[in-house]
Formats: sequence, C-alpha cells, structure tokens
Amino acid sequence: MTNAKPIAARATLRLAAAMALAVMLLSLGAMALQYRLVETRLMAAQRSLLAADLDGFAALYDQRRIIALRQAIDYRAAAATGDEMLLLMDRNGAMLAGTRQDWPSGLAPAGDGFTSDGATEFTEGQTRWLAVARALPGGFPLLVARSLQPVDDTLAALRRGMLGLLGAVLVAGGLVGWLAARMVMARINRINDLADRVAEGQLDARLAGDRSDDEFGLLETHVHAMLDRIENLNRATHRLSDTIAHELRTPLNRMLQKLSKIEGQDDLTDDLKAEMRQAIRMFDSLLD
Repeated sequence: MTNAKPIAARATLRLAAAMALAVMLLSLGAMALQYRLVETRLMAAQRSLLAADLDGFAALYDQRRIIALRQAIDYRAAAATGDEMLLLMDRNGAMLAGTRQDWPSGLAPAGDGFTSDGATEFTEGQTRWLAVARALPGGFPLLVARSLQPVDDTLAALRRGMLGLLGAVLVAGGLVGWLAARMVMARINRINDLADRVAEGQLDARLAGDRSDDEFGLLETHVHAMLDRIENLNRATHRLSDTIAHELRTPLNRMLQKLSKIEGQDDLTDDLKAEMRQAIRMFDSLLD
C-alpha cells in the first residue's frame, strides 16, 4: 500500500504524456494538411501567372511573329524585378531579347506552343524556377519562367509559425493533460485510500461528501454498497458465532459439573473432563 502514491504519480504522468502526444499528433496532422493546401494554392497562382504571360506572348506572336515577341520581351526585361526569367534566342543560340544572356543548363526546349502544359521546375543557385521552354517555328528557343522564391519564402515563414504554434500546442496539451490526469487520479486515489483503510480492518470506513453525478460517483456508490453488505455480513457472522459459543459452552460446562459429582470412577471422569476442556479450548480458538 505504501507504493500507491508513486504508482499514481507515474500513472498521472503517463496519462498526461499520452494526452499531450494525442493533441500534438492531431495538431501536426492538421498543420501538415494546411501546409499542403497553402503550397498547392501558391503553386497554382504561379502557374496561373506563367500561363497569363504565355497567353500574352502568344497573342503578340500571332500578330507579327518573332519581331513582336522580341519587342515585348525587351520591354518586359527592362522592367523585370527578378521574379521572372525571359529569354528569346535565335537559331544560332544568340540572345535576341531577355533578362539573361545564356540558356539555363539542363533545361531543354520541348514543344512549339505557348501553353503552360509541361511546365517544369529547375533550380539555379538558391532559387527555384517554374519554367516553360519552347522551340518556336524556325528554331527560336523561348524561355518563360517564374521565380518560386516568393512561394519558398511564404512556406518558410509558414513553417516557422507552425513550429512555434506546435510548441505552444504541445505545452498547452501537456498542461491540460496533466491537469486532467491529476483530476482523474485524485478521484482514483480517493477510492484507493478507502480500500487501504478497509484492508486495515476499518470496515465502517466510508468516503466523505456527496457522490458526484458521473462514472466515479457511480463507482463510489457501488463500493459503499459493497462495504455495507460486507459489514452486515460480518455483524451477522459475529452474532452467529456468539450464539454458537453460548449454545455449546453451556451444555459442555453442565456436563463438566455433572462429571464432578460422579464418584468411584475418578480415572474415567478425569479423562472425560480433560477431553471436554480440550474441546472447549479448541472451540474458543476456532471462534477467535
């Protein structure tokens, strides 16, 4: 019984840790889903911007072909902010217009249309790009790309915020779990203390206060009903023992008195008296 408190403390810590872990896992799952949704939305926005650029270039190309396209790219390149990459080259690989001189390594032109289908990602330096590389009729390579740095910066900030929130949720979940576990274990220890008192012989021990209207209150009611039944049975057993003792001691004592009056057979009466006294002692021991 002396280990009840340490055991209860360990159980409280385990329950608190389990609740905190459950809250953390649920929060982590929700954050992962939210992160994925944000990433999908941001990438969809970048793809939409890339598609809009290509649609504009397609309209100009339909009007005056390479000349109009070159002028448009020159105009865009002059006002470029670093979030877009534009490059139009001639059939010999020389730059006609754009934000850079050379073609990115490892990126090959594919197709000849202005659609954003088949957009691919590539990394140059520390920056990721979403690009469409085309080979226009006549052998003019065209590159239209959008920087994914804004997406990466937003996702990095989101990750930092989520990590901070996850830490706060973990602390809050641990605190709430600890308080809940303390409350639960206090109710359990209340019943354990009663069981200890009953085990020490206090059959009349009972829990003080009113029963709460919950499962613990119902358990306490059942425990009290059980103890009442045990106490009543114990009283009945004592009454029965007293009755048996009275009913058997009396005739045995009378027999002893009558044997004392028999004369002439001292050896026999002494033996009978000794056996009866032994029977009375054995009976007293059994009652005790």
